[in-house]
Amino acid sequence: RRIYFPVRAEFWYQRPLGVVVSAAMSALSMYPPVFREPGKRDFNTYGLKRMVQLLEEPGSVIGMHPEGTRNKGSDPYTFLPAQPGVGKLIYEARPMVLPIFTNGLCNDIRQQITGNFDGTGTPVVIVFGAPLDLSSFYAKKNSLRTQKEIADHTLVEIGRLGERERAYREELARSPRRGPV
Repeated sequence: RRIYFPVRAEFWYQRPLGVVVSAAMSALSMYPPVFREPGKRDFNTYGLKRMVQLLEEPGSVIGMHPEGTRNKGSDPYTFLPAQPGVGKLIYEARPMVLPIFTNGLCNDIRQQITGNFDGTGTPVVIVFGAPLDLSSFYAKKNSLRTQKEIADHTLVEIGRLGERERAYREELARSPRRGPV
């Protein structure tokens, strides 16, 4: 069994620190790299085909943001526009798609690690949704429009989980009990 997280190549594959952090923090599961440069589109096409192959292997999991990257803004409930690439992968591989909303991780690795050990960190809350039924999209032609619709639909479902997470966090703040539930 293996889990993969496609990542932007600029840091994770083109800088020594990125490779070291990927190896230490994720056992090199940040794969395949995605390049922004137009001259490397052939590699991105290969990466997509490779992800489709990986999803054919029992037990393989690919974690992706429908937006193509994570939102680094201050509001975790606001999303960037969904990108059709995730819809293309879903359409072509037809995997079980499980929406997940995660909140509480910060953008500073040192702060995250310190907060985990000294108790100053924000609780990390993960909300899992039911597998998505995407059969209505699979009945359509494999086109950029369909791929974007799949990505948009996936993001809407993640947004619903975000609202559940927000309600849970508000309830947690009101509760005298301050620990895992």
